[in-house]
Amino acid sequence: MYFINSRLGSLIRAIPILLLSVFLIPSPCDAASSAKKTIEPGLRVEIIGGKKIQLTACAVEEQGVTDWAMRVLATPEKVDKYLSGQCLKVPFKALSKEYQLETMKTLFKGDSYDESGWVHKVTYISLKRGGGETLWNISWWFTGDATNYKKIQRHNGMSSKARLFKGTRIRIPLGLLRPAFREPILFEIAARRAAESPSAEARRLNGDLTLKTDAHGPYASYRIKKGDTIYTNVVMRFTGRMASSDVMVVAKEICRRSGIRKPERLKPGDEVKIPLDLLSLQYLPPDDPRRREYEGIRRDAMKYSNPIHTAELKGIAVILDSGHGGRDPGATNKSHRIYEDEVAYDILCRIKRILETTTMATVIPTIIDRSQLYEPRDTSTFSKDTDEHLLTTPIYNNRDPKVSVNLRWYLANSIFRKLTANGTDPDEIVFVSLHADS
Repeated sequence: MYFINSRLGSLIRAIPILLLSVFLIPSPCDAASSAKKTIEPGLRVEIIGGKKIQLTACAVEEQGVTDWAMRVLATPEKVDKYLSGQCLKVPFKALSKEYQLETMKTLFKGDSYDESGWVHKVTYISLKRGGGETLWNISWWFTGDATNYKKIQRHNGMSSKARLFKGTRIRIPLGLLRPAFREPILFEIAARRAAESPSAEARRLNGDLTLKTDAHGPYASYRIKKGDTIYTNVVMRFTGRMASSDVMVVAKEICRRSGIRKPERLKPGDEVKIPLDLLSLQYLPPDDPRRREYEGIRRDAMKYSNPIHTAELKGIAVILDSGHGGRDPGATNKSHRIYEDEVAYDILCRIKRILETTTMATVIPTIIDRSQLYEPRDTSTFSKDTDEHLLTTPIYNNRDPKVSVNLRWYLANSIFRKLTANGTDPDEIVFVSLHADS
């Protein structure tokens, strides 16, 4: 009897230890409250503690930190604020609209949307107080105002004490959404209605594109013509992609959307389906706000068009300025030895030569490369140098990009004033600034 009691006593004394060991095991729910997802090489998004969202963009072969800043930041000029070594660490609120949307689509694969708004599927939860997704966090992410959680609560018929579990679906009304989430929904609604319109005019896009819809949503339809290739006549023409790597990626996406397995076997009359989010602005549906903005800019630009009739450009003065130079290379692709300042300057040299040898125009450059002078280079790669100088008085060797930009403005206006003082008609003076961004 004593033996049994002794064993029972040992077992009872062991119970607290066993219970303690259970509580020390990490909760799988806590582990699920944080995650890292890759959007593309060099670009990663993470959710920390189920509430803080951060995008990290690190320099890779094809993308430097400056290139990433131009793509992902709402205000690229504030790049220094987010620099961390060779990476950018960007909080959600500082992302551009495109990357706010891309971030959430990457983190929350179960999310969807319809004409009433966004449907969010809770994915990251935690047993810790304040950890994991909450209506407060969800409201801030998707609406930009955390206090909207009460409106979302009422919209979903939830009590103030309702808990969120993994898989819970939260509907966020269209009117509350941030522009990053609201605009794609409005765009698709407008595009779908236009695609389903009985009017052929409503379905017509620029060029040879027609707006159509299928089970996957609206798309731009193109019929292959004799001699067409999907790379040149579809991707490069309608999406504006020019770099070979970009063209191949987009062509693959278009083929997948179109159900095309072998693009090299396309025949005249075959249909190619182009996702609307890949189209260049001028090919978007007429009611799309981005298309309207694009056409508004074109109309504004036409107001400043001054048609001048002259034989062989006689009397025309052309001021040529190539961007960057000196210690500022501009956009770069070091692996392929491509530097924006070198490319832009070489284009300046070619334009200068053509104008001076085939027209009667007067050409006035603002900049000179002392090792190249004004001779175009017969090469596909460029060696980087820093001997570009602005033709100010005294000459400036482009040490500081900000100083250089301001001096160009002063120099161009100085040239303009001298030309008009000597009798040149202001409408016969042309200023051209050459750039080769990314």
